[in-house]
Amino acid sequence: MSNPHGTQVVASAECPPGTKVIGGGGGSSSLPDQSINSSFARGGGEGWDIEENNSSSANNYTAYAEAVCAKVAP
Repeated sequence: MSNPHGTQVVASAECPPGTKVIGGGGGSSSLPDQSINSSFARGGGEGWDIEENNSSSANNYTAYAEAVCAKVAP
């Protein structure tokens, strides 16, 4: 997901149908101009979100989230 300079974005990763998130994380195309403020499983186990801040005054970067998903017994 595009993260324009001076903004904060939420990047998301979805789990395939029939699976639930068991972990996750994320990253960016550049450090130290970007920082992950939050990294968490979305309610209901559908995926993973990160909130990332781009503190650069001029550069646009990319933020991404990754979800680790598995079939979970009820």
